[in-house]
Amino acid sequence: MAILDWIKEIPLSAVYKERLVDSEKQISLLVNKVSILETENIELKSRLSQCEENRRALEKQIEQKLIDSHSDSLSDVQENILSGFIENERLSPEMIADVLDIKSALASYHLNVLHKKDYVIELSINENLVYWGITQAGREYLFSHGLLG
Repeated sequence: MAILDWIKEIPLSAVYKERLVDSEKQISLLVNKVSILETENIELKSRLSQCEENRRALEKQIEQKLIDSHSDSLSDVQENILSGFIENERLSPEMIADVLDIKSALASYHLNVLHKKDYVIELSINENLVYWGITQAGREYLFSHGLLG
């Protein structure tokens, strides 16, 4: 019981002062931790922002590649029309319609699609017939898709 008697003799202000010093140390440590966490938070926000920018850039690249891949693709009829120019320098919609067993208007439609892609060019008009020819871009399409023998 001597210890209890001794503790009773310690003035309360010394105990409170010791607790206050301990509390101030803990507060100082917590303030330091908060500062470190705030710095880390700023760095993480910066990295997140950069990742978001990278993600958006990648999404745009993917979207562009999808657009490019779809815009480069032709239907079977359009590929057959282009292939027909390898054996004939000039073809009319009527000639194409006869060979592919489609209507002349449909052949004209496909020729216009190919013309917009710069794969064919209008060569001449004779007796109300429009003749078309293949361009270098059209030949490159056939070659790149393994259709040029």
